[in-house]
Amino acid sequence: MMRSLVVCLVCLSFASAIAMAADEPYRPVPMIKAVAPDTAKAGDELTATGTHLDKALVAELYMIQGEKTIQVKIENQTEEAIKFTVPASVKPGKYQLMVLTTGDKPQYLEEPVYFTVE
Repeated sequence: MMRSLVVCLVCLSFASAIAMAADEPYRPVPMIKAVAPDTAKAGDELTATGTHLDKALVAELYMIQGEKTIQVKIENQTEEAIKFTVPASVKPGKYQLMVLTTGDKPQYLEEPVYFTVE
């Protein structure tokens, strides 16, 4: 009897999780594959290329270095590229890119690309 009750509870929990997931439509995941040039100075414009990078999916772009997070100004944004300017206040070093997705549950996604600021 107890076993049957546990099985029913487990099945109900999976059914509710599936029902909740079905309410959210599929959203492609933004992916940055390269940044050019790979070496820049403060104030330079760079281009991050990849897939699913348009305004409907990417709300903001950041440069990260350890615990340091710096929002960058997006100059132009398409499905396959984001052009951005390195802020004048950025110190030299190696940086990684991170995006903030759009939607009901925005997420920060660290991208597997790096560039150097001189």
